Amino acid sequence: MIDTRHRLCFQPILIGVMYIMMSYSGYAGKPQSNYSILDSLTRSAGQNLTSFLYKYSIDSCGLTISAHPAAWLFQQEFVSLRKVNFYEGNPSQQLRVEVQVDDCAVRYFLYNDSSDSLIREGQVITKGVLHKGGKLINVPQFSAIIRDTIARGDIGIVETPAYPFTKSLIPEQPKGFFGEVAEPILFVAAAAVTVLLLFTVRSQ
Repeated sequence: MIDTRHRLCFQPILIGVMYIMMSYSGYAGKPQSNYSILDSLTRSAGQNLTSFLYKYSIDSCGLTISAHPAAWLFQQEFVSLRKVNFYEGNPSQQLRVEVQVDDCAVRYFLYNDSSDSLIREGQVITKGVLHKGGKLINVPQFSAIIRDTIARGDIGIVETPAYPFTKSLIPEQPKGFFGEVAEPILFVAAAAVTVLLLFTVRSQ
């Protein structure tokens, strides 16, 4: 005979486990957006910059970001960290940091294990210069990549048309055996049959 007290204790646990599994399943079925990936990498770039400034005991300085479609995103993320009070930089300020965005983009690559999927790679690369007391101090380069696989059919979901840096060229699907071998053979065979028929008709 099963003790009902134990059965009642297990019920909430079982329900909780099922809820977690269902939540994970629902989350796993929805791919992370390209914007979200780049937003995360941009925040990491900001954390890298603030850590560098802390070494020089800087908690407030001007900030200038190079021209880039995602420049506003860097500005937004850097300011939101609040570890350093960034304000709009200007060339005459004695204490300012200039950040150059070398890369902030998502790219797709062929995935050898499945022609219906692609390797997705989000990358952010920055470097900069700190102007401090008339001296120029190089900010160490920040480079980070997030890589995963994504279904071709989900490309339209993960890209944000309003932000060009979230879009990229999609590699063409590789041709299989029919496309690479059988198709050319059939084309040549069809051409040969056509020529043969023409000669047959003329000879009659």
